[in-house]
Amino acid sequence: MIDTKKNPEIKYLYLDEKLSSYEIAERLGISPHTVRSRLRKMDVRVRARNEQSRKSLSKETLQEIEKLYLFDELSSYEISARTGVPHSTITKKLRGFGLTRSRGEATKVKQGKQTKPSRKLSFICKLCHKRKPMEELVQDRRYSPPLLCCKRCAGY
Repeated sequence: MIDTKKNPEIKYLYLDEKLSSYEIAERLGISPHTVRSRLRKMDVRVRARNEQSRKSLSKETLQEIEKLYLFDELSSYEISARTGVPHSTITKKLRGFGLTRSRGEATKVKQGKQTKPSRKLSFICKLCHKRKPMEELVQDRRYSPPLLCCKRCAGY
């Protein structure tokens, strides 16, 4: 039996690893109800159901998504398969970056055909925060991990 005073693992998994009570219960071999009651005993606010699945993506993961989409020209489904991030999340993040391709453009890119975009693709520079045309997109390797920014900010 797991003692809450001796085993802060439940608290760590819940707060730091952002696992749900169901995931913790499965990992430790106890019921989800037991996990929630032990968290309450440790004065941890138990998340509502709609909060449980919201895990924030790391900066590195977001940059990897951008890189795969812009430089490798992968579709959001292919990025999802590589990163393990749900397709819908990738699509929302790409829209937030100001980066989306129409279905026709994405299909042509996937088939390896040259496309003339129906609208001018652009991105938001991570350094100057201005919208720039895709032709100005570069990786600034002065940062670790490299930032996607415009040529002017990267010193080209």
